[in-house]
Amino acid sequence: MRPDPRHLNMKAVQRAGVLARSGNYAGWQEVEAALLQEGHTVAKTALQSQYLRDLLTDHCIEARGNG
Repeated sequence: MRPDPRHLNMKAVQRAGVLARSGNYAGWQEVEAALLQEGHTVAKTALQSQYLRDLLTDHCIEARGNG
């Protein structure tokens, strides 16, 4: 049985939030690259929303103390 793509996207988005709030990334592009490196093959699809990208970048900036 194949995993539900919506579930995979949700897991990738949740992990992206954790990574963004870690303070280790400057923006959504770096978070996406980290997700892909971790094996989240759906990262590009999961993070295609501009709203989500902006939110992740905001979290990255705040976590780094630049916000």
